[in-house]
Amino acid sequence: MSSLQRLGFFSRLLDDASAGERYRLVTAQIVHAEALGYDSAWVAQHHFHAAEGGLPSPLVQGGDRLYPSSPQLLDRIWQASFSVVGGTRAGLAGDGLMLSRTQPRTAEVPNATLAELQLPIIEAYLAALPAGRAPRIVGSRSVFVADDRALARRLAEEGLRRSFARQAGAAASGAALSLDALIARQDVHVGTPSDVIASLRADRTLAQVTDLVCQVHSVDPPHRHILRSIELIATEVAPALGWPGPATSRASSLTERFTLA
Repeated sequence: MSSLQRLGFFSRLLDDASAGERYRLVTAQIVHAEALGYDSAWVAQHHFHAAEGGLPSPLVQGGDRLYPSSPQLLDRIWQASFSVVGGTRAGLAGDGLMLSRTQPRTAEVPNATLAELQLPIIEAYLAALPAGRAPRIVGSRSVFVADDRALARRLAEEGLRRSFARQAGAAASGAALSLDALIARQDVHVGTPSDVIASLRADRTLAQVTDLVCQVHSVDPPHRHILRSIELIATEVAPALGWPGPATSRASSLTERFTLA
């Protein structure tokens, strides 16, 4: 993971609380991440459903032109994609490429790893990138770190079973799956710092990314455990994976980062 340049935190507003309390909690999480030196903060843009939400698609608006023109903003646009075609589109535009924490498997390759699905997208992106344009590749991953492995796995089981049950048609079969099967099926990295370091190192996609962006979804643990996970990622996990640590100077704060997802 020698190319890892930046560390990010991806929030999800899924706490069992009022809308105002959700925003208070996620603000506290972002402030905590910034204090620990994270380079970016991302907020999921979901609407209509409290448990997950539909995802708007900004890329269908206004063709391929950005108006008003802003050279600075061009370096802050990211395109999320599940496909090689999408990787090519992001590369041709000179945008950043955002790879999901999970990805649909097809009937032909139901057990494919994220690397097997995402490395071809990265290859297409790099091939299409204009000469002289530095690549920007986010690897978004579900990461939950705790000091105690048993605690991490207990909270993971609660959250992952809830998440799996929300998926269409999954409620009946989810109970039969072991926790390790749920972790594998939902592409989650969970455990102590050493557990998570080993798990992330095994993800070959991450050797190609410039940015690692971590989120606790679909574990969705209580707020205090999210804060501790944010801390352990910054102090133990990310440095072991090549993150250079907090920048000594910043051109912008976390709140000035933007995404098109």
